[in-house]
Amino acid sequence: MIPPDSFAKNKRDDAAATLSQRRESAMRHRRTRTLGLLLAGVAAIGVFASATAQEVVKLELWSRQDPSGPLRPGNVVKGAERLNEELSAEGASKRVEVAVHESPAPGFDDDALQLLKVFGIGQGPDLFIAAHEWICAFQQEGFALKLDDYIARYPQYFGTIFPSLWQSARCPDGTYGIP
Repeated sequence: MIPPDSFAKNKRDDAAATLSQRRESAMRHRRTRTLGLLLAGVAAIGVFASATAQEVVKLELWSRQDPSGPLRPGNVVKGAERLNEELSAEGASKRVEVAVHESPAPGFDDDALQLLKVFGIGQGPDLFIAAHEWICAFQQEGFALKLDDYIARYPQYFGTIFPSLWQSARCPDGTYGIP
């Protein structure tokens, strides 16, 4: 007979392993979709040759419904439009489309907790807008991409952001958000 303590420990170990597998699967999914966005960005600077068929990279953006900050998701959509203009001017076949999901969460903390739950089951969005206080929580759980190399590689896209704002997007080991 298995002691009850041992059975409970095995159940916790199994649950932890399952959560770890889900988190790993979610991150593989995020990296794949994030790679699509990065490839589109690389296309904007002329790395890819133009082709005849147009490929659309579809990205989902999660943002809290916020009457005081409606430009937060609007800025991402506008960024995709600007990227598409550059892609078109260069004759590239890729385009980016952003679908905005607005959460009815009453505040940024509730929104961040809902996002963490969604990421935990492998269904998180490609991009999300969250309060800067939560960036390191997403980074610690493996749900945020380190951006330092991309920021350095593409200063034309990030150089106009006030330097003092970058601190709000940093965790101890790097930058994981864009102010």
